[in-house]
Amino acid sequence: SWSIKYADLSTASGLYGIDTISLADNSTETLKIRNQYFGMADTWSEFGMAHDGILALSSPYTNESSNRLIFANAVEQNLVEKPMFTIWFDMKVSILLKNDSNANAQYFLFHRSDNVFSSPLS
Repeated sequence: SWSIKYADLSTASGLYGIDTISLADNSTETLKIRNQYFGMADTWSEFGMAHDGILALSSPYTNESSNRLIFANAVEQNLVEKPMFTIWFDMKVSILLKNDSNANAQYFLFHRSDNVFSSPLS
């Protein structure tokens, strides 16, 4: 079992599951990450908004267990060329993040090394 307390003091808890997780991009390609552990929430505090889950994309292992998180598993299974990825948030999320409300989307680049870029990302 697992439980977590977030910075906003909301909480979630549940059991671990294991399955093949499929991620698709804008083309017809699909990444299939096999033997992926994930948390199945069965209790959570009120987040104040509709939600359907959280995909953990932080360090390779969670603090709660020694199970690899999804992107670390994809790298280990040689499903991606480089250990980096981007995330796109739609306008609703960018407003919540206090970004420009006129923006159509927000992109974030994640990589294991912070010294790859010689200039700030914008």
